[in-house]
Amino acid sequence: MSEIQLLHGRTDVREALRDTDELALFRYNLNIPTFLITLIVGSALTGLGGVIWWKGQLGTGGYTVTFGVLVGLGLALGGLAAYWYSYTQTHFLAATPEHLFVGTRDRMWAISWDLLDREALGLEEMNVSSVGGQLELNVAEHQIPVRLFNPFVMLDHLEAFMGRLLEQAKSRDDTD
Repeated sequence: MSEIQLLHGRTDVREALRDTDELALFRYNLNIPTFLITLIVGSALTGLGGVIWWKGQLGTGGYTVTFGVLVGLGLALGGLAAYWYSYTQTHFLAATPEHLFVGTRDRMWAISWDLLDREALGLEEMNVSSVGGQLELNVAEHQIPVRLFNPFVMLDHLEAFMGRLLEQAKSRDDTD
């Protein structure tokens, strides 16, 4: 496998992961309370819009606009919850002694650890706040986002993943 490679298709992704020794797989977990609150509020807003429609109040402009806003917001929140649920089912990170893998079941970056120093890992410009954390890998003129956590999802075994990144950055700094 080359220094950095973008794999397309489930077969290529599975083969790349299957052919590696000592694979550490990091998956995303859904933040259940945030997910449920988003679904409940979205359903309530859509339900209120349905009540306005059911009562037949769409004849006047104010009720029609209210109906549209309520249903639109409700569907948007439902779509947001569905997106993050899908994200946890498809996205992952994986590490072997030779490569870092970033991607989904259908499309994945395979990056040699030799290319990932402190700067390339984005550790110095890491975007972390109380509501989200993300790394921007800068490798071979590619920017690859690595989401760590946000209000909807969190990387499972985040500490182990960050430990692996820091070990690689330290060993790379030691050799340089």
